[in-house]
Amino acid sequence: MAENKDGILGPLKGKIGPIVGSSWRGIPYIKTKPVRKKPPTEKELENRHIFAFTQGWLQPIRDFLKLGFKNYSQTNYGVNAAKSFMYKYALTKDGMNSKIDPSNMQISYGDLPLPENIQMEWIKTEENVAEVTLSWTIPKNLSTNDFDLHDQAMVLVYNLTDGSAYGVLHDAFRKAGKQRVEIDYSPDHEYHVWIAFLSADRERQSHSLYMGVITENKEVAD
Repeated sequence: MAENKDGILGPLKGKIGPIVGSSWRGIPYIKTKPVRKKPPTEKELENRHIFAFTQGWLQPIRDFLKLGFKNYSQTNYGVNAAKSFMYKYALTKDGMNSKIDPSNMQISYGDLPLPENIQMEWIKTEENVAEVTLSWTIPKNLSTNDFDLHDQAMVLVYNLTDGSAYGVLHDAFRKAGKQRVEIDYSPDHEYHVWIAFLSADRERQSHSLYMGVITENKEVAD
């Protein structure tokens, strides 16, 4: 992206397509971006693959990450913060065979306490529809200054087989003790489930809890 701070007739700074505006010793000039003639190296191709792979993994759940990683740090938040977390904790780099471990990935990061005894159940309600239910109890050993009964649940059910995401960004109150999510269900797909909590003013988030993966006739909790 180029800048033109001195108006349409002023010097150009930055890039527009193949055109690059810059300056040298105070003298503005424009040049074309050099065209690379050498083919990319194997390492460069691997890095491009990893970049595209991680971007593709995060893209369907961007709305969750924008809320969940809102306060990751003063300089890094939202999807970029989630990607940094992924690279550090959930991504195993192995070139074209790189993998992401969902159980090591967070969809939310913060200091808001989670409820106790979070449980997951799911049932098929129709041939191609299922209902995932998360339930919990309120911690008794924490003061109400640590949490609020009107904190709201954020639940993500992520079908990594086809890249579809289901869930709620902020729905059931902490005091309700339960959150249901309906999903389109296919028995040969894997659905990974996370839960987190957001404060009513959206200024605090909890760490997310990975609940496991659901498949036909079984539930595997982390």
